Order: sequence, then C-alpha cells, then structure tokens
Amino acid sequence: MAKLLQLRRGTTSQHSSFTGAVGEVTVDTDKDVVVVHDGSTAGGTALATEASVTAKQAADAELTELATMASGTASALADLTQAEVQILDGATVTTAELNTLDGVTSTAAELNLLDGVTSTTAELNILDGVTSTAAELNLLDGVTSTTAELNILDGVTSTTAELNILDGVTSTAAELNILDGVTSSTAELNLLDGVTSTTAELNILDGVTSTAAELNLVDGITAGTVSASKALIVDASKDLTGLNDVTIAGNLTVNGTTTTIDTTNLTVEDPLISLAKNNNSSNTVDIGFYGLYDATGSQDVYTGLFRDANDSGKWKLFELNQAAPTTTVDTSGTGYTAATLVVGTLEDSKGDVRKIPENAKTTNYTLVAADAGKHIKFTPGDANQTLTVPDSVFASGDAITIVNNSGNNLAIAKGTNMYYAADGTNANRTLAGRGVATLLFIAADTCYITGAGLS
Repeated sequence: MAKLLQLRRGTTSQHSSFTGAVGEVTVDTDKDVVVVHDGSTAGGTALATEASVTAKQAADAELTELATMASGTASALADLTQAEVQILDGATVTTAELNTLDGVTSTAAELNLLDGVTSTTAELNILDGVTSTAAELNLLDGVTSTTAELNILDGVTSTTAELNILDGVTSTAAELNILDGVTSSTAELNLLDGVTSTTAELNILDGVTSTAAELNLVDGITAGTVSASKALIVDASKDLTGLNDVTIAGNLTVNGTTTTIDTTNLTVEDPLISLAKNNNSSNTVDIGFYGLYDATGSQDVYTGLFRDANDSGKWKLFELNQAAPTTTVDTSGTGYTAATLVVGTLEDSKGDVRKIPENAKTTNYTLVAADAGKHIKFTPGDANQTLTVPDSVFASGDAITIVNNSGNNLAIAKGTNMYYAADGTNANRTLAGRGVATLLFIAADTCYITGAGLS
C-alpha cells in the first residue's frame, strides 16, 4: 500500500509566531507555498512559486529596457520606490514613446491631471503647439460642449476683446443659434447698441416676415394723419384725416350720429334710396328730404318734400320754413308754407287729374266705389236700360258724372236718398238722350243729382 506524507501546516498568521526546527518544512495554507525553517527565525522563509518567478523575469526584461533610455534616466530611476516601479508592470510603451517624457518638469500633481483621461493620441495632439497659459486653459474648466460644438470656433479670427463680449452671456444654445446664418454687418448690428427693450418687447417681432421696405411704411407716421406712401394709423380717438381718393370694392357700413358728405357732386347708382330704417315698429318720424336756402339774403329757410306722420301720412311739399327739420318737419314753424309744384301731367288713383276718367257701359249697370271721380258714358241700345245708385258704397264728397251717349232715355234708380237739386224731390230719375247729370254724395246713403235732360 502507498504511503502518504503530510507536513505540518498553518495560516500566514500562525506561521508569523511559529519558529520551526532547523531544516523543518511546513506549508502556508493562505499563500499555498512551502516554508523552510532555521530554528531561530519566526515565520521561516517562504519559497517562490512558478508564477512569481515568471513575473520576476518579466520585470527584469522591463528594467533592462529602461537601462537603454536617454542619459539621466537611470539616475532618476534610482529614487523610485518598488511601488512606483510597479506602475510600469505590464506597460507596452516603447522606448521612443517613453523618451517623450525626457525633460518633462511637470510635478506629480500636474501629471495626475491626466489620471483617468480617455482621450486618444489624436485628440491629445490637438493641444500640440498651444501657447495658452494655464489660466487661459482653465476657462474651459467645466465646459460640456461637444467636439462638434467646439469646432464651431475653428478658424475664428476674433480677438480676446471681441470674444469677451460673450462674457457673462446666459443665453442658451437655442437662443444663440438664432444668429446662425445672420449676414448683418457690424454697422447693422450696432443699431441695437443701447437698446433698452425687454425680451417681451423684442419678442413682438417673433415670426415677423416683413422686409425693411415694408417696415419703413410706418417710419415717421403721425397717428390720425395721412402721409403719402405710408401706412394708415388712427389716433387715440380712432380718427383719421387727410385721405384723398378712396375706392372701396366691398360694402361700407358707417355708424354714428352724423355722416357729412362735403363734396361738389354726388353720384349714386342705387335707383331707390332707403330712408327711416328704424321706423319699422312705429310711425313717429317723417320721411323725406329737405334743403337749405336763403330767400331774402338775411334769413336761412328750408324747403323739402316729406310724408307727415302726424297727418295721416300725407305727402307735403313745403318752403320758407325757418325751423330746420329734425326727425319731423315742424309744420307750425315760422314761415312754413305749402310750396308750388309744376308738373306736365298729374295723376291720382283715377287718372289724370285734369281729366274725368271714363267708364263706358251699354247695358244695365250698378255703380261701384271705383266709379267715384269718373264719368259713366252710357250708350244704351234701347230705352229699357237702367243705371242703379246703391247705398253704402260711396262716401261724402264722392262725385260721379253720367253721360247718356245715345238718343234713348236712360233710367236712374236711386238708393235711399237721391234729391233732385231743381225741386228737392227724392225719386228715381230719367236722363234724356244726350243728357248729362252729376251725382254728389253727402253720406253713404244720400246724394244730390243735377243736370240737363233730367226728369
């Protein structure tokens, strides 16, 4: 049977207080190494592992490479501690690359600024040839701009003084981007020098697309006064004066108390002028027109034509009225007189007032209300035809003329009362051939008859 050899063993802490016999061998269970004792040294001497030997060989190779560095480097290495040398453990830097540090006077604190830097060689080379001082480079301390954003400054020729104009600016990138693409000259931008407008006031221009020419339309404008080739701006009372010719393509609505048209000629296309617009719920205002004149050279008077709302809507033509009409014409005003009207032909509901309209009949006929003011030209074919005068058809003042346009007699049958003017009798009458008689009503059922050929 095989034999098992098991040495005495313990932790690194237990070994530190253990002194083995001369030549005794134990095992450190923490480091997994063999420890040889000499009978007097506490903890003994630990033997090297294969891994530690390999590491030592690598370090020797790195030290050999350091020995070939530029003069003065070796003496500098003499002061390095083991920990400092270990920093190079695993370094893949070449001799040429390490020689870059030859002559560097930076302190450890200054070199530690690079601790944690992830920039590439190309990125660090950007600083190659930079003559800025530490204070100037410290201006970038805390900058969060990206490479693309910093590249905006690439090729900038502005002086420090010019760039210092931005010192203290709190505008955001979005706000500063408003200037992106601006082609204004310094002189044009200097127009803003000394402007005290607030952001809110300047924001009024936000979205404005007007050109300089269009904005110049308000330059020098006095509110309420028209200026040639300028915009129109009303004053505080919304008044505007000074306009010359104006053409309005659409409708024009004028509100207010008085509309004055001070012009030599007035041309109106509308064939019918509408008056008394608000007179639709009552009959309290007169409708018409009037004019001013001076009949004597010392007294203003008025003449016009109007519908009198206080006199059953009769139309009246007046003159010499010293009282200016308002919503009504004062017919009791000083000088008010009915004016003269000269016409070629004057008609009423019956026809030409200079004529007696005709109603021609040949057979029996009863008068109707429309016959008032007319003459009935009766041409009976024989002596058996009758003209009847009815009751309750005519009113007081109505008159009718009867003409017998034949050689035959015409019978006239009365209503309630038809008095013969010649003797006052109330009876039916006969109008002889070619005779003429007139009926004049004084009531709905009473009239008088007179004429030639009556019996």
